[in-house]
Amino acid sequence: MSALSVLIGIANQAFAEKLILFLEDAGYHIADRGEDSNEILRKVRNLQPDFVILDYDIRPNSGYNVARVLDEDRICGGILLMSEAQKTIVQDEVDLMNFAYLTKPLNKALLTNTIELLHKSSKSIFELEKKIDKLKDTIESRKEIEKAKGILMQLHGITEQEAFRKMQKQSMDTGVPMKEIAKAIIITSML
Repeated sequence: MSALSVLIGIANQAFAEKLILFLEDAGYHIADRGEDSNEILRKVRNLQPDFVILDYDIRPNSGYNVARVLDEDRICGGILLMSEAQKTIVQDEVDLMNFAYLTKPLNKALLTNTIELLHKSSKSIFELEKKIDKLKDTIESRKEIEKAKGILMQLHGITEQEAFRKMQKQSMDTGVPMKEIAKAIIITSML
């Protein structure tokens, strides 16, 4: 398995350098480092790291706002580093699905365990969401095919099986997916 690529979003240069050294020693690949929220978002979108570690105190927007964008857009998961007081504030807000909160100072073992667990769960969530979208698309296609079969049965006085076969033949003859054939039948029936 290749090393996870991590993007660091921390303004404090000394802290960022210590964290980078620790992560590299632990076997992670550092994709890059950003010091402000706009730069971090730009780098994450361009580099597409596996994981991000953000400091709550980055400016001009907080690390929490960057994490919220990354979470909502399903770009990647990560860890948001904060003080105990900041953690209390953020917990009152909506929880982020693919981010964990860790308080400073960091416990190195906890950090690496959190990275591994969160990366695996984020990856699973993203894959499940893709499967759900594919299933939704399949259901919509079937609904359209059923509706188109009904229209053909009514217009031509044929059985359900004959209507399906007619659509299937047209799909094979033209190389157009049955879903598109069904849409065309539905649209023309409305004219």
